[in-house]
Amino acid sequence: MTYKKIKTIFTLFLTIFTYTACGSSKQSTQFLSLAGEWNILTVAGVKAYGDKTPYIGLIPSEKRLYGCAGCNRIMGTMEIKNEEKSNALRFEALTTTRMLCQNRGTESAIIEALGNVEHYEETNNILSLFDTDGTELMTLQRRPETTLSSLNGKWKITKVYSTSINKIEENFEQPYITFNVTNMAIQGCSGCNNFNGEIIQNEEKNSSLSFNNIACTAKEGAGRKLEIMILDALNNVQFFTITGQSSSTLSDTNGTIVLNLERE
Repeated sequence: MTYKKIKTIFTLFLTIFTYTACGSSKQSTQFLSLAGEWNILTVAGVKAYGDKTPYIGLIPSEKRLYGCAGCNRIMGTMEIKNEEKSNALRFEALTTTRMLCQNRGTESAIIEALGNVEHYEETNNILSLFDTDGTELMTLQRRPETTLSSLNGKWKITKVYSTSINKIEENFEQPYITFNVTNMAIQGCSGCNNFNGEIIQNEEKNSSLSFNNIACTAKEGAGRKLEIMILDALNNVQFFTITGQSSSTLSDTNGTIVLNLERE
């Protein structure tokens, strides 16, 4: 084989390899744009809700879907394919746990919608999912990055388990919790009494959070029942989720939200 022929074959091989690599890079970039966790905002035009915050997590590299429909956990596979005019996306082999919850909310609608997804649009951290007719099934918002430092500062406690704190009784302060991540400590007010404790986190899980050695003053006052609920919730915390720029939730080992927080 002549040197000229070898050079021609090598050049052709290099051209094909470069084209393929570029195509693969483009596809990988598209995959990465969907990777991560997304809060489900609406389903079938209705605000999504449940005992727990509805969300899905997408891992394109593993073609895997996981999340929570509001009560039960969701698992499944995902397929992404670029098309000329739209981005095709399909969820398959969807399964859920079968836990009983007080408020299933829009769970059934979420599971049904996921099974009908055919393509998506993603703009400015908002993901829209559509069926084969182009009808919008769901809208989702990318979850802020989950790091313990995201909790640093003072947060109002707005809800304990299923009880909203709407009206503060006389001589009863707004319950709050302050995180000092540098010192791995918390302090706050449960309404009448002050509390403090230690922050514990499993370094292998960014969203893990629990409190140790919680101590509380023992003043008598109004709203004692609510105070007991807050202290009980603090002792049950195992995870946290940043749900927005000024909102977060603390959950127990089952993923049930025990405290809703709003940044002051």
